[in-house]
Amino acid sequence: MIKLLILDVDGVLTDGTKFYNEKHEVLGKRYMCKDFTAIKRFAAAGVKVIMLSGDNFNRHMAEKRNIPFYCSRGSDLSLDKSRFINVFIEEYGVSKEEMCFVGDDYFDLSMFKSLKHCFSTNDAPQIIKNNSYMTLSRNGEPV
Repeated sequence: MIKLLILDVDGVLTDGTKFYNEKHEVLGKRYMCKDFTAIKRFAAAGVKVIMLSGDNFNRHMAEKRNIPFYCSRGSDLSLDKSRFINVFIEEYGVSKEEMCFVGDDYFDLSMFKSLKHCFSTNDAPQIIKNNSYMTLSRNGEPV
């Protein structure tokens, strides 16, 4: 049984589009409200939902929606998301078999190789799809 749903953000909850100002600062991204409805439904069913992203810009959005957020971009600039698996085991009292991850990009590969229940978007690179438990029928995009 899945007890923890781990979501990448860019390319999963967004189509990856970022809006920048002239100083190349991110002003915003496009999200889909239906994704947040789905997150609420998972939570209502007893599944904890968290976000794991290499872009700390997403933290504010997650905090506004009371969704725990973890930034995988380490001080060494590492983006290895799988280094959080043991943190999640300890913090959420779950096993690897009770975790589910949804990702879409090369930076997510370590999660796909570490967890059984990993789902990729339809537009993910082939190496991600090859390591997926299942490939979703939809691209990562607001509809």
